[in-house]
Amino acid sequence: MKKLYSVLLVALLSASILTACSETKVNGKKDGEFYSSEDEAFENAKKESTGIQDIIGESKYVDNEKIVIYTIKEKLNIGVGTATLTQND
Repeated sequence: MKKLYSVLLVALLSASILTACSETKVNGKKDGEFYSSEDEAFENAKKESTGIQDIIGESKYVDNEKIVIYTIKEKLNIGVGTATLTQND
């Protein structure tokens, strides 16, 4: 019985990883397409997910990548989300 649960767990984790790594479109742009500014990227994210409120924190660029933390509100629920921005010269 433990082997069955282990196999099911591995299958579920594998499916989750494959699904999370799939290519997505945000406002007609595929994942990995470029915006001309950080503000444009944030505005497009707000259009895609209307619950995004404000950026509450961000890291410095490290190896051309920045982590952004934002607030999100949907109905009566409030939470935080994260995103990464990659800078391309």
